[in-house]
Amino acid sequence: MRKIILYGAGRNGVRYAKWLSFCGLGNYIYAFCDKNAERIKTICGIGVYKYSDLKEEGNVDWLLTPDDKEAIEIACEQDGLRYFSSFSDYINNEHADNILARELISEQPISVDEFDAELRRVYRTKDNYKIVNPRYYGKRKKICYIFFSGNGLYRINTIGELRRTIYAEDRFEWEYIANLSGVTNTCKCIFIRDIYKNFYVNGISEKFDDIEKVVDFLREETDGYSVYTVGNSAGGYMAMLAGSILRAERVYSFSGIVDLYEYNNAVHGDTYYFMKKYRDNFRRNRYFNISNKLSGNMQILFFYAAKNEEDIRQANKVRNNKKVELFPIDSNEHGKMICVDAISNLFTYDEAELLDFCEKNRDIVKRPCDY
Repeated sequence: MRKIILYGAGRNGVRYAKWLSFCGLGNYIYAFCDKNAERIKTICGIGVYKYSDLKEEGNVDWLLTPDDKEAIEIACEQDGLRYFSSFSDYINNEHADNILARELISEQPISVDEFDAELRRVYRTKDNYKIVNPRYYGKRKKICYIFFSGNGLYRINTIGELRRTIYAEDRFEWEYIANLSGVTNTCKCIFIRDIYKNFYVNGISEKFDDIEKVVDFLREETDGYSVYTVGNSAGGYMAMLAGSILRAERVYSFSGIVDLYEYNNAVHGDTYYFMKKYRDNFRRNRYFNISNKLSGNMQILFFYAAKNEEDIRQANKVRNNKKVELFPIDSNEHGKMICVDAISNLFTYDEAELLDFCEKNRDIVKRPCDY
């Protein structure tokens, strides 16, 4: 069977490579193709080459990974290359007999009970954390970043989505940006996810089954390090909470939720299952509102969508906290991120550079790419 060239060595390209390896199809990957091949060189142990170096290769197909494919499709057609515009197209045409691959591309809805059973299995058998550079001490300041995934960990409740994100990709939000910024090479990094997408109320696993146990684990892992925490939405909530308890130096929170009661009632119409289940359970509900729990010497950089009513309400709950620097983004989209390059810069700023950033940008509405 013909080999495949993955066009694009970015986030989607890496994702497709992981999916293929999970299905036992990794040996079909011939190479990556990317315009930045000279800088990237290898991804997932696979060589990365320019389009001009690969377009004459015979007996190979092309799998296009970027979201915007029109220009690439035109180039492939002009050069007479056989290509697939999506992962599902490639599987349906070339590997329809591969059961794991078929499960990965399945978007068939399943019952709540079936999906919950699958989540329980992940909760029971997976660590749901990842540590990079576990013994990194560096030449200068010892820093440990903790990245908390939010409720965007997976999009829809299907077995296919869960297979792709948790099993095939072993996905943690922020991993791509952390790698791009270089902090995974210069700092210890811990990635955390809540597979139930319930604001970490049930912790992350059977072993660490509540927030206190998660924080105790992180306290041991960060002993002797300066701690920086990062998160978006539900991850931003946990970044602020854990950052406070762990006495973090910096917290980067993007549309972080401060008051879960407010968020549940205003946005979700009191529909969050865990809010109802644990409303009277102090072990679980003690952190449902963290507006008065943000203490210590940390500095919280709080980015929020300036045109989103709920983001504004959450930001206003910490507006008078002197530890919080507010950065409004010109957007109505909850969880809107500033540009990746700007985030990467934020992660690598020293104290003076961060102070300068705050002085120039605090409380000024800016477009995502103007930071």
